[in-house]
Amino acid sequence: SKNGRIALHPFFFNDTEHMTNQRHWLAINAAFWCCVYREAESKEAQIEALAGIRAIFYTAGALGVGEIKALIQEWWRTTYELHLIPAPNYSAITTQPAFH
Repeated sequence: SKNGRIALHPFFFNDTEHMTNQRHWLAINAAFWCCVYREAESKEAQIEALAGIRAIFYTAGALGVGEIKALIQEWWRTTYELHLIPAPNYSAITTQPAFH
């Protein structure tokens, strides 16, 4: 953490392809949702951002893009103290539904 912000080590992305690679699209979307979480001003907005991050996490897994999953897992571990959700496969909802 630097100046109240989470700092991750740099990840290398080959920008010579200028976003024509599907992996890059997943990476930029993951980065976008991480920024959305950082800027969220309410718990509900944070939950929505975490849902976006989880969606990219599962999409990357389904497509076999391990480096994006690894990036999200590292972000998740690094930001645990902020969201208190142990892993992307845990729900962020605050009120559990009651089943009859």
